[in-house]
Amino acid sequence: MPMNNKAFSGAASAAMLALAACMPQAELASTTPESPSEATVQTSFGQFPDIPSPGGSKLVLDRTLVLGSGDNWVGQLVINASAGPFALFDFLKQKMPEFGWTEVTSVRAPISVLTYQRQSRVASIQIQARTLTGSEMVFTVSPSEGQSGAAFASPSPSPVRSAPLGKASGR
Repeated sequence: MPMNNKAFSGAASAAMLALAACMPQAELASTTPESPSEATVQTSFGQFPDIPSPGGSKLVLDRTLVLGSGDNWVGQLVINASAGPFALFDFLKQKMPEFGWTEVTSVRAPISVLTYQRQSRVASIQIQARTLTGSEMVFTVSPSEGQSGAAFASPSPSPVRSAPLGKASGR
């Protein structure tokens, strides 16, 4: 007996919900009350003392990769937040400077992007609505270029010399 489109759609939705519930997540300690628009940040979650965390946030462990610790970590955090994407955007615009980050640029859109710089690192944050409720935030921190003496500065490139092909240099 063939399955109609509505039944198939319902079955597919149920399967996706069951799969999403199985993703490993870790509860993050809140730096604020439940609403990201309330009060001031008291402390950041322990593993990442230099970024704010809205209440109701959960770290998606199987999509997170971090190197280093304290104020010198780099990597990518994937965070599911209970707040909507626009409330989360406003929360980060307000709180990131309180953690020493300077805004470079931001775009509020269906997938919002905020970029900040702090010392020798750059943070790029993408925020989008989740399927049912809340938001997903992908928080990427990397070394910034041109920071001499920085812990994560990339080595200076060696000079490049070019010569026409087929001609020996020095003759």
